[in-house]
Amino acid sequence: MMDYEIEVFDVGMKMPSVSENKKNKQIAIESWQFGPENPSLDPKANKPFWSALGKAWGMGEKDARRRMCLNCEYFKTSPMAQAMMEAIPVTDYDSEGGGRGYCKKFTFVCSALRSCQAWEEDD
Repeated sequence: MMDYEIEVFDVGMKMPSVSENKKNKQIAIESWQFGPENPSLDPKANKPFWSALGKAWGMGEKDARRRMCLNCEYFKTSPMAQAMMEAIPVTDYDSEGGGRGYCKKFTFVCSALRSCQAWEEDD
């Protein structure tokens, strides 16, 4: 598969190549606690992940669970973003993530049911 970029000016997004997407996602995992690996809406699932992220934010696990990519300022799901993301194949990592979106902060395709330390409330 070829790596290529698509630029869309009206939404200010630049889709990374497939290899850049993989690299940027790995940086988010290693440096920003992007996860969990196996997302779930079950309030008992992924307790260690959500507890650690809550600690990083200075809050409890229950409050941390409410901060998912799906309600993050950087998570873009417009029809244009969805069209752009078609250039990035769905992987096992994001196929069960609750739907894909474009992370404008870290320039990669992320998943609705995940989160990271850079989470910001969507306006």
